[in-house]
Order: sequence, then structure tokens, then C-alpha cells
Amino acid sequence: MKTGIDLIAQERNRQIEVEGYNEQHDSQHNVREFIAAAITYAKSSDLSLHSETFQPDDDWHETNEPFYRNEVKRGWPWDENTFKPTTPLRDLVKAGALIAAAIDRINGRKED
Repeated sequence: MKTGIDLIAQERNRQIEVEGYNEQHDSQHNVREFIAAAITYAKSSDLSLHSETFQPDDDWHETNEPFYRNEVKRGWPWDENTFKPTTPLRDLVKAGALIAAAIDRINGRKED
């Protein structure tokens, strides 16, 4: 089984090689956008994990889940179509890869 670090590195490589989110692309975005995107995926993971523990008599979902799902999406800094939450694990991996991208942007800054 791969570790969290392995999964995050694999996802970051996929983002670069498949999606084209390389250093040149990333330089068009500020660090705060990467952080907001990572937080959005982390919140999506948390919400999904909460949903997995849903009990039929738990009215939290009926009254709160639509609100929280909307709030999670509201934090996404880019085009809504690019936010693709899936499973709690996959969303955390994406969050980690976005944090790695933010770190790379900070490390690559020339004007600090």
C-alpha cells in the first residue's frame, strides 16, 4: 500500500504531466488560490466522511448537508467545472498535491 506522501507525489506528477499544471501554468496563479483549492478539497473530504457515518435518524443531512456542500464549493478559487470531488481519500490526496503546488510557488518566487 502506498503512503500518503506517495499518493500526493503521484497526484502532483499527474497534475503536471496530464493536466499541464506545470511551473509555467502555476505561475499564472497566486499562492492563496492554491491554498483555497486545497482547503476546499480537504473540506469536501471531511463532509464526505461525515456523510459515510450517516444514520437514518440523523436529520443533520436533511437540514445542513446542502448548505455545507454549497459552502465547500464556494471556496473553490477557479472555474466551478474544475472542482471534481470524489472520495474522501482522493480529495485529501488532491488537497495535498495542491499544497505541494503552493509550496513550489513560494519556493519559486523571485521577489521575496
